[in-house]
Order: sequence, then C-alpha cells, then structure tokens
Amino acid sequence: SRFEDTRGVSCFKAPGRVNLIGEHTDYNDGLVLPFAINRHIYFIIRKRKDKTVLLHSLNFNEVREFKINKLLGRENKWSDYIQGILWEFKKRKLSISGFEAIIYGDIPIGAGLSSSAALEIVTCYGLSAVFNLHIPELELVKLCQQAENEFVGSKCGIMDQYVSFFAKKDKALFLDTRLLKHRFVDIALREVGMLVIDTGVKRSLASSEYNKRRRECEETVKLLRNYIDNLSSLRDLTPELLEKYRSKLTQLQRKRVKHVVEENIRVENMVAALEKQDMKMAGRLLFASHFSLKNLYEVSSPELDFLVELAQKEGILGARMTGAGFGGATIHLLFKRDIPEYCKVVKKEFFNRFARNPNIFKVRTSQGVCQII
Repeated sequence: SRFEDTRGVSCFKAPGRVNLIGEHTDYNDGLVLPFAINRHIYFIIRKRKDKTVLLHSLNFNEVREFKINKLLGRENKWSDYIQGILWEFKKRKLSISGFEAIIYGDIPIGAGLSSSAALEIVTCYGLSAVFNLHIPELELVKLCQQAENEFVGSKCGIMDQYVSFFAKKDKALFLDTRLLKHRFVDIALREVGMLVIDTGVKRSLASSEYNKRRRECEETVKLLRNYIDNLSSLRDLTPELLEKYRSKLTQLQRKRVKHVVEENIRVENMVAALEKQDMKMAGRLLFASHFSLKNLYEVSSPELDFLVELAQKEGILGARMTGAGFGGATIHLLFKRDIPEYCKVVKKEFFNRFARNPNIFKVRTSQGVCQII
C-alpha cells in the first residue's frame, strides 16, 4: 500500500546467466563463456525527497527500511546486495537521496544462475540512471563485484556481473577475465536447444567451499612462484609447466590446478566449436568440463552427477553442472526435437532416485541490463 502511487516510477531489468563453459576459472584470471538467460530481476524505483530507503521484495514478501546514510549492515538477506551497492556508492562519494523500490525476479534462487549478480547490476544501473550518476560501464560492473566481495562477503570473480551487464541476445560472451575484454560468439541455435535443470538443492556449501577453492588456487600460485618467474595467477600455467613442476605440489593442488589449466583450453575449444557450428564437439566439451569439476575440482553433488550421467546414457549432445557447484543446476545441450521426450525421462528417473521433482526449463539467450519504463 505504501507503493500505490505510480508517478515518477522507473523500471529496470537485469538477466541471470548460464555459464556455458569455463567454471571456476574467472577468479584465476581465466577464460569464461557465459550467456544471459531470459530470466530476470526487476527493479522498480521512485525517488523520495527524504533520506529513507524503502525496499519491498515480492519474492520474499519482505520490506526493509533504513536511512541512506545509516545502513542496516549485513543480515544474510536479499537486501544485503542492495546495501552493498549503497556502501560502494558511499565509498566513492556518489551521493543519492532516499528512494523506494520493488524487487521481483523469476531467476530460481540458489540454482547457480546468478540471481545475486543480476540484483546487484539492476540496482546499480537503476540508481545510476535515476540519480544521473554517470558511472562508466566497466566501473559499474566492478562496483557490483566489490559489493559482493566486501559487503556480502562472497569472494566471487567478475564474470556474473560482467555478463549481466554486457550480454547480447543470441550471443555467448567470450570473456578474458584478466584483460576484462570480451567478444561475442554466435549461439543462435537452430535445431539445438538448451535446458537448465535445477536440482532444487540449495548450495549451502557453495560459498564456504568456493572461498576455500579460491584459497587453494592462490596458495598454489604462491608456491609455484618460487620456481616460475612472473607467475601472477593460474592463467599463466600451461600443461607443460604443470607437468614440469608437478612434484612440487601436493596431490590436492595438482588436481585443482589441472582443472583450471584444462578448463581454459576447453573454453577456447568451445568458441571454435560454436564458430564451426560443431554441436557434437560442443557437447563433448560440456561432458569433459563436468567430469573435471567432479573429479579434479570436487565441487559437484550426487544430483548433478546423476543428471549428467543420465544425459550420457540417453545419448544427448552434452551436459554439465553450471555455477559454483554443491547443488544448483545443470545445463543440457540437445536437439530440439528430443526435448519433450527427454524431459519426461529426466522427471521420471530423477524422482525415482531422489523422491522429488527437478525444476526443468528451456532457456533462451537474453540481452544485458536495460530500462523498460
């Protein structure tokens, strides 16, 4: 009822994403190949004359209220992402007045489809537009990543925010996270479709294990610096260098590094496969990525493995877990004509094994953040 008057309202939306391939490479300065999906977070905003911020989440049916200059602090809620953006504004001396906003999203939460990055991007972009802040594009993306790293406390790389901002329809975004440069690769798939299957397992381990994997990678780089000059991240390692110095690493470190080094190569191979429209090759790369994440990086889960192994058994083109892991979702690449039958098989088999239904949806590509009203 506090939001009844619709005068002076602006509305923005930012998409979630699926990372086609290049998992756990972005915080290692590596290569990634995400695309935005046709699921979004909407941010409906109106300025206020005072310092009050009034936020209403339709998904959680919750209202948060605070003063622009007195944030609530981290509460482990959806509103932390918005507070994080305001915190970063303050650090950069970007001043805004109070506002009220309604937030709604149709990205499954906790499925590894980056609802959090979409919320950060749509908030930052919306506020920047409404208050004429003129934040340069890349600066805006980095601001959102910093909000998540520092205020929310998840040490994510920059991929999710980057793709939610820069994505284009019918394109995957081939991003070099070291140079922060990207080019677009066509994925206007004619006879091939993509399914996302959300296991419904909330990624409770994801953030602690994610931060742990990140630490394992950083420690390995530190160690290898004793032997390799100018090594700034795992991005600099080649399979040959890894082989040469493998005796210096623990078995665990070898596994982690091998995944990252080979995953970067798989991203380049995937770009080549898409450019040649070689969908069989694309599918094989997805499977290879999954088994590397399962066996070497150890971030999969029984449900994710079950879905990928089922995909192999059913002979579809390819599948893998996507996102940080420990639950979340898989992406499946298959001929459109096979989708209805495949969905039936997945529902039946998954239910038989886990006694609940997975959430299956077709995804299309989408453009990045934009204003709709």
